[in-house]
Amino acid sequence: MSCTGLVFDIDRFASHDGPGIRTTIFLKGCPLSCLWCHSPESQSPKPELLFRADRCTACWLCLETCPRKALSKGERAVSLDRNLCDGCGRCCDVCYPGALEMAGRERSADEIVERIGRDASFFHRSGGGAGLRQSRFSPLWRGSRLILWRKSPVFLVVGIAFAWSSVRDSDL
Repeated sequence: MSCTGLVFDIDRFASHDGPGIRTTIFLKGCPLSCLWCHSPESQSPKPELLFRADRCTACWLCLETCPRKALSKGERAVSLDRNLCDGCGRCCDVCYPGALEMAGRERSADEIVERIGRDASFFHRSGGGAGLRQSRFSPLWRGSRLILWRKSPVFLVVGIAFAWSSVRDSDL
């Protein structure tokens, strides 16, 4: 059985915040809610539907796929009722322009290692590596860091976000 976690984003070929080329895996569930957070959609520990009205082409394909009828025709774009949406993501599968997107997909540690492995030759040539950004509350926190460190073919850095006031000695 493989450990899984809710992956918010996989940023390949990152080079702006350290040496070399890196692949960074971002997990959902950050408890900090920093005012300066550049990815507030990463804070919830559950999958969330993102909607970008400027990308909607009003093709209405998503309306037919939503089992909860959370989507309706708006004046220029789809209208989303978040109270009805259960986050199933079916609408995202037919939204070709990318107006509807799920923030958070369940991934196994094996999948993450495989993704990191695809870029290993770039890491070795550039002096980069891979990074895992996660909250200590993520399901991947306990078991996967050991799984990932053992299986990963490259250098792996783990960045963890947590509020100091919530940490117990047994957590470390």
